Amino acid sequence: VPFDKEPLKAQLEAAAKESGGQAPQLRCSVMLQKETVDGPKDEACGTDAMDGCAGLCSVHYKEYLVTKINKTHLDPISLYDVHGLEAMLTREEMPALEKKDEREDVHKEKLIKHIQQVLPLQHVQLNAAAPPLK
Repeated sequence: VPFDKEPLKAQLEAAAKESGGQAPQLRCSVMLQKETVDGPKDEACGTDAMDGCAGLCSVHYKEYLVTKINKTHLDPISLYDVHGLEAMLTREEMPALEKKDEREDVHKEKLIKHIQQVLPLQHVQLNAAAPPLK
């Protein structure tokens, strides 16, 4: 799944202009509605952008990546190790599979298949307000 890591050109130019010749510090430009004494006000997040996060703060970059994952219905289950898979079952109050005389990779595959059957991914209705980058 393609995803952005570099900030937008306009964001880089704005940061360079604000810095007055100094090394520019990018700020997250995701618009938020903030409460003020005069009522709600729309303004940019303004938190320092992290390197490699497309000009977003870490919170909004994670939201961006989760949106990408949800849109493509990626299942991160293969990234878990055996302990993580067993914890997933425990968290859902489901019995763990008994590990027989088998290699760990075989047991992991059995856990994955079992979890995919008993805990299928639910497709999330995506919020249109998620921060698009391009």
